[in-house]
Order: sequence, then C-alpha cells, then structure tokens
Amino acid sequence: MSVACPGGHASETTDYCDQCGAPLTASAAPPCPACAAPRAGPTRFCESCGYDFEAARGRAAAWEAVIEADRAHFERVAADGLSFPETAASRVVALDRDELCIGRGTKCDIDLSDDPAVSHAHAKLVRRDDGAYVVLDLDSTNGTTVNDGEDPVAPGTQVPLADGDRIAVGAWTTITIRAARAP
Repeated sequence: MSVACPGGHASETTDYCDQCGAPLTASAAPPCPACAAPRAGPTRFCESCGYDFEAARGRAAAWEAVIEADRAHFERVAADGLSFPETAASRVVALDRDELCIGRGTKCDIDLSDDPAVSHAHAKLVRRDDGAYVVLDLDSTNGTTVNDGEDPVAPGTQVPLADGDRIAVGAWTTITIRAARAP
C-alpha cells in the first residue's frame, strides 16, 4: 500500500517519503471521520474507536449512548410539579443498528418511559455511511437540543454527532454519544 506524502508523492514507506524524505506524520492524515481522533499514519483502523478507514463504514458497535438524568437540563426546562429523579441510574446502550428510535415505550430502541416529558416517538439516531450518527427530532412535543443549545433542533433536521456530543430530551434526560469503550 502506498501513502501520499505532504508533497503529493506516492511513498511505499510510512515514516518518511521515499521520494523526497518528508516526514509522514499523523497531521498529514485526516482525522477519523467517526470520532475525530488524530489518525496515526496510514493505519487501517482508528486506534480510538476501531473505525475501518478502508471500508465504507466503521464497525457496527463502534458507538454507544450513555443515558443519564441531568440536573442542569432539568433546572433549565422542567415544568412546575415535576421532581428530579435523585436515584436514577445511568445506563449504556450500544448503537448497533442503522436507526434507533428514542422515546417512551417498548417500540423505541432507547426507552425513556421514566421521563414524562419525552414523546412516544421523540427523536431518532441514524447511522451515516461513514459510521457516525446524526440525530433527528421527530416533531416531539418538548423538543431536542444538542450540546446545551438554546434552540431546539428543527423537526426532521439531521444534526451530525461526534464523540462526546450530548442530546437533551424531556424534562431531565441527557444522552451522551461516545466511541464505545473496550470491555
């Protein structure tokens, strides 16, 4: 496999260009499209999330969602009469399908029935061809925000997500998208 150096030469070596001697550093390679980690040279797989640079998309279970009750979100949006769930446990869901429904009830892949301000079909996570995900609000009653944004996502608008992005739904639920952690 040949590697392109910063000068545009095809090099058979991976540390220095075998034509002009320029160093082939991680900065010469674009970052991982799935998690934005710096690419360590011409390796096939991302060292952070396992993304396969030679395939059309990353590994199926390269992403996960961490679901938590978020007091700061609750303080910003909760209606009178609701109480924050002090004993709510966080949970991790593998993002292992092309589409995952976020909502209330067993018909949704990410069931948030404990949050009364989440719509039955609130939002959807959709995997792109590069392995990363986007979130779409499904015209929910109380809206969806990303990264503590002031304005909710317009229904049907695809918002690209990266490692660490936070989706806020309902009265207290925050879903953090992250590269899957090794077991």
